[in-house]
Amino acid sequence: METPGNVGAIHARMSLKSFAGITRIGVEMFAPSLIALADNQDLLDGTLAHEFLHYVWSTLRIAQWRALGHPDVLDLSAPPNYEALDENHEALDHVAQVPVEGWLTTRLQCLMMRAEDETSDESRSVQQSIVDGWVLRDLPSRPLSLRFKFNGKLAIDAGIVKRAQELGPVLTAGPIPHR
Repeated sequence: METPGNVGAIHARMSLKSFAGITRIGVEMFAPSLIALADNQDLLDGTLAHEFLHYVWSTLRIAQWRALGHPDVLDLSAPPNYEALDENHEALDHVAQVPVEGWLTTRLQCLMMRAEDETSDESRSVQQSIVDGWVLRDLPSRPLSLRFKFNGKLAIDAGIVKRAQELGPVLTAGPIPHR
C-alpha cells in the first residue's frame, strides 16, 4: 500500500546491534507496526517468521565467512537502491533468507505468506492503521537504513549453525557479500 509520499511501511528487519563491544544479529520491530499488529497475532507471527529466515541466513553467511578464514569484517547491507526497486523487492528480499523447510512449522509458513501478501485486505488494513495512527499524526520517524556492516567482535547463535549442519546446505548460491 502506498502511504503519503509513496512510503510503504516496513514492519520489521534483521539488524546488527552492538552492546558492550559485541555485535549481535537481531530483529527490530518498528513501533507503528507493533501497535498496528497488536490485534492481529497471526500477522505479527508471520512477520517475525519472515525476519527469522533473514536472521538464520545472516548467521549462516557469517559462519561461512569465518569458516573460510576471513576476519569479522563483512557487509550484509542491502544492494544499492534496494528501497527503490519495488518490482524486485520481494525477489531480492527472499534471496537473503534460508528456505522455510526445517526452519518454520507449516503454521508459520502459512502465516508468513499471509504477512507477505501486501494486497490482502488484512495487510491493507494494517497499513492504513499505520498511516492513520502514525504517519498522518506526524509522530516521530526516521529514514530506514539498510546498511549492516560489522568490524570486530560478533556473536552468532551456535544453535542456528548446528541446526543448519543437521539440515544440510541451506544458503543460496552466490558470492558472500563483502565490501
